[in-house]
Amino acid sequence: MQPQEIPLACMHSNKGTGIDLKLFALLDPCGMKAERFLGGTVMKKYLIILIFMAMVFSVPAAVSAETYTETVVTGLGSGYYMAWGTFSEGMCAFSDGEKYGYVNSDGKVAIDCKLSLVAYGFASSEFSEGVARTVINDKICFIDKSGKTVLATNYSYSANANQYSWSDTMNWGIAAFHEGRACVVGDNGKWGFIDKTGNAITDFLFTIGAKFENGKAYVSYEGGGSNLIDLNGNKLFPRDYGRIDEKEDGSWYCYDLTFHPEIEVGTFFGTAYDTNSYDVYDANCTYIKTVKVDKKYETPDRIDFLRAIHQYGFDQNRYSYAYEVGNGLVLAELKEFDEDGNYRVLIDIATKKELAIPPFVTAEEFNDDGICVIGRRCPENNVSYIKIGAIDMKGNLLVPFNYLGSSWAKKFNNGFLLAQRASDHKLVVVKLAGAKSY
Repeated sequence: MQPQEIPLACMHSNKGTGIDLKLFALLDPCGMKAERFLGGTVMKKYLIILIFMAMVFSVPAAVSAETYTETVVTGLGSGYYMAWGTFSEGMCAFSDGEKYGYVNSDGKVAIDCKLSLVAYGFASSEFSEGVARTVINDKICFIDKSGKTVLATNYSYSANANQYSWSDTMNWGIAAFHEGRACVVGDNGKWGFIDKTGNAITDFLFTIGAKFENGKAYVSYEGGGSNLIDLNGNKLFPRDYGRIDEKEDGSWYCYDLTFHPEIEVGTFFGTAYDTNSYDVYDANCTYIKTVKVDKKYETPDRIDFLRAIHQYGFDQNRYSYAYEVGNGLVLAELKEFDEDGNYRVLIDIATKKELAIPPFVTAEEFNDDGICVIGRRCPENNVSYIKIGAIDMKGNLLVPFNYLGSSWAKKFNNGFLLAQRASDHKLVVVKLAGAKSY
């Protein structure tokens, strides 16, 4: 099955570990291979629900018991509970399949499993500035860490369920408050920002809205134009662009993209985007210069997934596509699955060799601590499971593949991960060595 191409106006960042998330958001439920390839655009590394990249090195045969510990969650009722989401502000969501609640980093149930799953999403479960978004009586509400409602809005969930579901899947970081602003959908089906009293700070104009960071938020308008706005909703660039990239020094590269549905690159035939120039702005969004781009099908810090295989001389009979992900690595999809159904690998650009980690299906980006969770399909008794483990940036296996994965590989945050142990399906808090409880 070939990846579906879905062009979206997006922003991405090259800050942090130097790992560039790029274009992949993986959905792989029930062992079926399904992907969204965000053609010609890149998601900001902080914004993303399902998304996909990894940097992996050779894995040692054994894992030291000193690298992590487990705490079985207490306070659960009888039944089957699933881990879902990422720890944020010491809280992580879990579910019994009908309702959801929260576990704290000490492994204790903090909010009983009583919240409605109607609005549950990977992103909407995360706490920020002390609150998390949920739905009560079909209205968007915000709760504190005890489960108490601290803000009830008049914005309907069901009238815009598709919008909320999509934003949670893409994990744009808008589910809760950031810098005193949260993004909700108005009666017209467009996104806008509210403050902590529920008052609208902006008009409801946006097809995409991202979280505020350093007084700026990325937004997109109907028709594909994108810009940054300040905390009061004012545009920061003099015009809208098709794509906006944030650089390590805080500057911004802004440009429009031309879509080419049929091109030939080397021995490959497919789609690509290109641009003739991009505008450079400083960290304060002040215009600096315009830079011309001479190479076709190449934009700043981007190499088309078709070009990567041809440019680096990779085996065209082995890989269906590849994409540069930073730190001298290319992520590639194998034309042939391994015996367990895994089909993604990482290749060292310099040596053109695959890294020693076995093929995998899901991966999260490296977090700020340099930890990455990866998932492998591991059939047992004719049933295909995805099991997750974790590595560091040197390729050391910190956590073995002892935990059940969902369609999303989960992410360590401040050294904590909520997971379901594969051996007995118990819910456990996995704590890396050196992590401190909240």
